[in-house]
Parts: sequence; structure tokens; C-alpha cells
Amino acid sequence: MGGCPVPRSSKSTRWNQKKFLFVEAILTGETGAEAARQAGYSPRNASGRAHELMKDPLVVAELEKRREVIRAENDYTREMAMDELEATMTFARETKNAGALAKAVELRAKLAGHLIERRDVRQAQVIKVEVVQFDDGE
Repeated sequence: MGGCPVPRSSKSTRWNQKKFLFVEAILTGETGAEAARQAGYSPRNASGRAHELMKDPLVVAELEKRREVIRAENDYTREMAMDELEATMTFARETKNAGALAKAVELRAKLAGHLIERRDVRQAQVIKVEVVQFDDGE
């Protein structure tokens, strides 16, 4: 998808290339902070910027529009996913597989919007410490 299409909105916020790149990264599965970094926002405040962007009406509208296109192209609906999860839950109950049942319940809750998965991705930094001994002449 080339270019930076400008979504229509009555809000006063502006659509720009960084927001477009942020949306692209989010749609590929990146975390908000990583998507902000990839879009060119400062790495020092990527998490905060991602939080702001996910509240921006233009970004929210563009994400929803693009996700709807993806859903339509894949011909897979929320109802189909719920039906599959219901069948999975029935099978898990019949086979007394508590782990599979718990996972299916969790996935259904996420799909219904009751659970939101949050990831805390922190970058560890390596600090090199060099100890130097001084000879004080004694």
C-alpha cells in the first residue's frame, strides 16, 4: 500500500506520515511502543506517544477502517470465531481437558472485548564498568 491516504474526519487533529507508519506497524502486530519507534517518534517516550496515538480519533478511525478491510478480505467474522471457540469449549468439556477449556474461555473473553492483553516490553541495557586501580606510590 503506497502513499499516505488522508482519512476524513471532523476532528481538528492532523493526519501525517508518522501516524500512517504507526498504523501500518500496529496492523503488523507490533506493540504500541515499537510501532511508535518504527514510525519515527522518539524512542525515549515511545510508550507515551503510542498511548496518545491510540486515543487520536484519526488513528482510531484508520485502524478500524483497515481492520474492517482485513476482516472482509479474509471472510472471517467475529461470529465465526465465537462459534469455533464454542465448539472448542464443548470438546474440552467432553474430554475433561481443563487447560484447553481455560484457554478457550480466555480467548472468547478477549474476542468479546472483556480482556485486553497488555505487554510490558522493556529493553535491558548493558552497562560496562571498568575498575581501575591506582598505584599511590607506596
